[in-house]
Amino acid sequence: MRQGALIVFGALPPIANPLGNAPFFLAPTAGETDASRNILARKVAVNGRFLLLAALFLGDDILALFGV
Repeated sequence: MRQGALIVFGALPPIANPLGNAPFFLAPTAGETDASRNILARKVAVNGRFLLLAALFLGDDILALFGV
């Protein structure tokens, strides 16, 4: 698992580039208030964290299940 954690944390910054992805978040939320944007951004961050943690802890088992 230690090697998996290093791979995840090493690969995460290029994938989740916040400055590069900002236009993809700002365009669909153009008509929203700053407060609703903050709430949505927080929900996206929390869900992304859970997804990454699930991939970290369960990824090998899921790949083994599919024979990869």
